[in-house]
Amino acid sequence: MERTALDAARDACRRTGWERRGQRLLLACPRQSACFRSATITSRSSSSSSRTASPSASSSISGTSTSTDANADASSSSLHTSAPIPLSSPHKFFLGLGSAVASLLDPSRGDQIALLSELSSEPFHLSRMRDQMLASEEGRRILLDRPQINTKTVDMAYLRSLPEGTFGNEYTRWLDWCGVGPDTRAEVLHVDDPTLRYIMARNRQSHDMHHLLCLMPVSHLGETVVKMFEASHFGLPVSYLSALAGPLRLSAEERAKLLGFGLAHGSALQSESGSAQGNATSSGPARGLAAWAWKQGQITTPLINVYWEKRWEQDFGELRRELGFDQDPPFRVAYDANRKRRDDLSRGRWPSKVIQAQKGAA
Repeated sequence: MERTALDAARDACRRTGWERRGQRLLLACPRQSACFRSATITSRSSSSSSRTASPSASSSISGTSTSTDANADASSSSLHTSAPIPLSSPHKFFLGLGSAVASLLDPSRGDQIALLSELSSEPFHLSRMRDQMLASEEGRRILLDRPQINTKTVDMAYLRSLPEGTFGNEYTRWLDWCGVGPDTRAEVLHVDDPTLRYIMARNRQSHDMHHLLCLMPVSHLGETVVKMFEASHFGLPVSYLSALAGPLRLSAEERAKLLGFGLAHGSALQSESGSAQGNATSSGPARGLAAWAWKQGQITTPLINVYWEKRWEQDFGELRRELGFDQDPPFRVAYDANRKRRDDLSRGRWPSKVIQAQKGAA
């Protein structure tokens, strides 16, 4: 039986590890994405002796320009400045156990939280996220382009110049409101598969977007609410751990807002966040932020498939509705700019990776 172009491209992907030609075919043939899910993805360095795909396959999947390949390769190589650190299964188990204990005892250890997220997410959870991306045209484009979110790749001045109400403008307003930036996400070091490693890094870099969509600041309560949303939406073990541990470190008032105890709907703190923060409902039965975050995580469109960099000019309200954020949180969470965040960290308060980096730079 004559081999089809798709068969040849699939074999090429298995031999060379996520070849760009195979990716182009994947973008051209959305219905065939399932055949790539079982492909063994290895590093490009091991493919020097691999055979090339058949001429028929090459001709059928050469529709994308080579400049796209070069941009994607440059983006992928610059994302991981260090090679992944290989660990045996016993090492991963004990290292993961130790990082879990360390994270619970000292939540300011952002390095331990990042380590736990890597060790507990591979391969099952990250593979599931990869399958979600393969099933979406926008997700497949992300895997092809390998975009990054940092000040070297995103023109922050341009985003600030966008009209008020656009996603890009609201994103920079949120960063300024919370006093944070996109450059302090920890590097992924313990995920061996290069594609899964990128997906983990992409999810980390998108964390601020999750805050913005949930209308939550970088605060103890805001971080806990976002972790509950991420646990419900992504199902990553470290998000569940953070969601369970977060309420233990909140004040009584914050815990009441989280769980909805003793508060009427609309008794929210007034926010200084600007237009991106939405409006709380002023009537109806009280519902805690935890219940809202969990339900919202279940109904939201998979956020790993959102190409944020192509949405900067989109209306923020329209984007939220498109992704399933039809209702704002039941309580508005204020960010107190005068709060001594560094003192909070020294007392073991709920951490932010960005705040921790600011403490080290001070």
